Amino acid sequence: KREVSGRTSIELLDQAKLGSQMNADALSEPWLWVAQPSIIEGLSRSERAELISWLQRGGFLIVENYRNVGSFRNKILEAIPQGQWKLIPPDHELMRSFHLLSSLPQCGEVGWEGFQFDQRLAILLIPGEFLESLTGQTSSACFPTLTQEQASKIFINLMMVVLTTDYKKDQVHLPEI
Repeated sequence: KREVSGRTSIELLDQAKLGSQMNADALSEPWLWVAQPSIIEGLSRSERAELISWLQRGGFLIVENYRNVGSFRNKILEAIPQGQWKLIPPDHELMRSFHLLSSLPQCGEVGWEGFQFDQRLAILLIPGEFLESLTGQTSSACFPTLTQEQASKIFINLMMVVLTTDYKKDQVHLPEI
């Protein structure tokens, strides 16, 4: 919170809202951060339908610690066939929405993956414990060389993408720069 508010005009709550279930209260928020993929993978058909509806209305889902959530990917693609899963490329808005980043940390050979539809990133899969790296509480097994400064820059860029969806895509400001 301190890093984000110190570097941007974004004001975050002092404490994150924590929940262990995907319910109406959780889906009333504009974005969700899920630390355990099992929460998403264990959704009932009706809960998954609510999640899909929330995503289609503009919700943004972040799932960390994913390694192989193929069934989740397939279910999302079946529900939103106009979308597509792909690794986050170096020219993605996540890499330049506030800080200029050259890469995102990988967990072994696994990179950050996004689901894009309606010309926006709607779901981001992070292959490790990114929040651990960000808070500096413990060393992340997946991102042992990621510094807290690097993690803060990634998080700030992520917040800009979450809150603006297509920031810098239109580049209406480019002639002024």
